[in-house]
Amino acid sequence: MFGTKRANHPDKHSIMLIFASMLLASIGISTSSVFAMGQAPGTCDNRYDGQITSMTVTNGNQSYDPITNHDIVLQTDNDKSYSITFTIHTPSQSSQGNSLGGSTWYDTSAPGYWMGFCVNGVGPNQDVTVTQRLEHSGSIAPETTQTVSWHTFMSGDITYKVKWVNPSSKTAPDAPTSLSAKAVSSSKINLRWTAPTANGGSPITGYEIERSDDNGTTWSVISPNTGKTVTVYSDTRLSSNTTYTYRVSAINSVGASDPSNTSSATTPPGQIVAKIKMGQLGDGSSIQIKLDH
Repeated sequence: MFGTKRANHPDKHSIMLIFASMLLASIGISTSSVFAMGQAPGTCDNRYDGQITSMTVTNGNQSYDPITNHDIVLQTDNDKSYSITFTIHTPSQSSQGNSLGGSTWYDTSAPGYWMGFCVNGVGPNQDVTVTQRLEHSGSIAPETTQTVSWHTFMSGDITYKVKWVNPSSKTAPDAPTSLSAKAVSSSKINLRWTAPTANGGSPITGYEIERSDDNGTTWSVISPNTGKTVTVYSDTRLSSNTTYTYRVSAINSVGASDPSNTSSATTPPGQIVAKIKMGQLGDGSSIQIKLDH
């Protein structure tokens, strides 16, 4: 006689997974690409819950610190990527109350990173460095501004924004900010500024420097393109005891940005060099005396 095979009835958890799989499949997402996206914090071995102490976002040849600059908006083509590097400092004890080897955990709101990640090989009082490269996700619009946050199991998110653009819609960059001018001698003024966070979808290749000696009424270009991405410039061969005003524009493959804020500096008085011939010495020697103008 043949025996009767008893059917195995799925439990509630299995039913929920089956339902979720059917729902994801209906919108074109496989369960393997979703449920393998990360690790819940409870799965991390002997977890050390530390704070993110530093973070650098790198987009092309520009880098930003979203911890000190909370309002950054980096712009990049939606067929490109950017990288992020951050450090988690672990506490002296793990969440299990020991100082044995273990792991730490972090998570992000960026699409494609579900549940977070465990970083293994971690111990107490350790700086753990993590680097990730992020791309445009098909789950967001081709041209959109995306808010991205990163956090550990401790409270407090670090947030920045990414403006994704189509390569065909490149524009001139935003204007540089925080321009400052400082006179360092009677003939030299040093400039310093902050690069724009939105480069128009094309890397910044240099800066245009303009100068005015009538408080911004008229301007002359002293450097049409520095050809460098450094955000410093020295203006030399200036007149002493004169006020100069400056502004800076960023340049990419599309063109120049609007000018930055203006900044002024005044060169100090120069010096008069007087030669006194010591004819009475009979050897034709002389001395120089420098006097403030």
